[in-house]
Amino acid sequence: MMNFWLIKFSYLDGCMLNRSKRTRREYLMANYCFHCNCERCSREDSDVESSSGEESDEEGEYEEESFS
Repeated sequence: MMNFWLIKFSYLDGCMLNRSKRTRREYLMANYCFHCNCERCSREDSDVESSSGEESDEEGEYEEESFS
């Protein structure tokens, strides 16, 4: 049996980590082209299913930074 090391890397800075799951996922899809299924997002998926159903996004839309 092979033993692999698990490497965890965050694509989000400290500010973005405090945003809602929806905002984080939209940012990751727009900037890195993937849908996050990390432990935190998966746990928040479970929390939403067991609550009222819809996730609130109090922070609103994110703005992409321009480095031109």
